[in-house]
Amino acid sequence: MKKTIAITILFGVFLTLLLTSCEEKSNPRARISVFEMIDSASVPVSGALVKIGPPTQENTLEDVTNQGYTNSSGVIEFEFEKELVLQADAEKLLRDETNQIIYDAYGDPIPIKTGSRTIVLKYDFTDSKTIDVK
Repeated sequence: MKKTIAITILFGVFLTLLLTSCEEKSNPRARISVFEMIDSASVPVSGALVKIGPPTQENTLEDVTNQGYTNSSGVIEFEFEKELVLQADAEKLLRDETNQIIYDAYGDPIPIKTGSRTIVLKYDFTDSKTIDVK
């Protein structure tokens, strides 16, 4: 009788470990909010360019792993396939009176305010960071 109970308990433990170890982890995510100070108020920056890349002094285009523009609330989200430590660079871009981005002679957008933060990407986790551009 004791042997049957012990086998049942061991089987239950084995089954529990098997089921919990088979859970698929969700990909790491980053949620970046971009703000600027206007008249002592923190205001979201719509259309800010956010570039994600290795933590370096200055990311070149070749280093960028992902990029995009913030929505009307100044927020953009990214999803990654593995755990990493990266740098998020945000740029408020020069725009004309019709809100079109102005580019330099090399075809790059012209930043007028910038900011950076380090992001730590882990499975089953969204790293939310705020970047204040200055």
